[in-house]
Amino acid sequence: MTFIHFGLFTLPISPVLLLISIFIGVIVTFIAARKHETRATARLLVSLLVALVAGRVTFIWQFSGQFEGIGNMFDVFDGGINYTAALIAFAIMLAVQIVRIKQRKALISGLSTMAGIYAAFSIVIIAARSHAILPDSDFFTIDGQSVKITELSPQQPTVVYLWASGCGPCMQDLPVIDTVEDNHDEVTFVSLNQSESGEIVQRFVEREGLRFKNLLIDSKGEIAENKGIFTLPVTLFFDVDGQLVYRHSGPITDDVLQQRIAQLF
Repeated sequence: MTFIHFGLFTLPISPVLLLISIFIGVIVTFIAARKHETRATARLLVSLLVALVAGRVTFIWQFSGQFEGIGNMFDVFDGGINYTAALIAFAIMLAVQIVRIKQRKALISGLSTMAGIYAAFSIVIIAARSHAILPDSDFFTIDGQSVKITELSPQQPTVVYLWASGCGPCMQDLPVIDTVEDNHDEVTFVSLNQSESGEIVQRFVEREGLRFKNLLIDSKGEIAENKGIFTLPVTLFFDVDGQLVYRHSGPITDDVLQQRIAQLF
C-alpha cells in the first residue's frame, strides 16, 4: 500500500483518495438532485454509511476471537473493515434506490463521477507501488555481521518492525512482536533497530528478555529515510514478492497485528 504524509502523521493513500472520490461524487449527486428535485444525496450518504457498518461488523465477526476486549471491537481507528461485505451492502442499497426513477439520474451521475475519479487515482497508485519494495540494503546484527533482509525471507511474506530503545510506544510493542513471531512460522519477522549501536541494542534486549529471531540494526536509518518515516514505531508488511502491502504507524496491539497478517497474507 502506498502512503502520504502530513507532518508527523502517515496515512494509507488508497482510503484517502477513495474519500476524496466519494466527496466529489456526493457533490455531483447533490447538484444533479437539485436539478431533478430529488433527495438522492441523502440516500447516497445513507448507502455509504450502511456499507461501512456492514464492513465493520463483518470484520468483527471474522476476527472475533482475536480482540482483547469488547471495547477494541469498536475501535474504528484500527482501520479494520471487510471491503467485500461493504461493497455488497453498498450495491444492495444502491439497487434499492436506483429503481426509483426520479433518483436514478442523480445517483448514476454521482456514482459515475466517483468511479471515474477513483479509477484515475488507482492508475497513479499502481505506478507508485512499483517503488515500494523490500529493501535490498545491508543491515547489521548486534555483533556487526552484514545481512540483507531479502536473504532472510526469499519465499515468505515479511513483517519489518522499526524501533529504538528510547521510543516509549515501542516498549509496549516489542513483547507483542516477540510473541506473535513465535506463532507464525509462515511469516518472517525482522526487528529493525534504528541508528543505535550493537552494544546498546544487546543490553536492551537482554534486560527486557526479548528473543527475536531476526534482530538487525539500521545504523544509518536508511529504510526510514527511503520510506519517508518520521516517527517510531512503524510496522511494514511485505508480501512474498517483496511488495509493500501495508504500513502501520504507531503502537500495534496483538489483535491488530494478528488481523493484519490474516488479511494480508
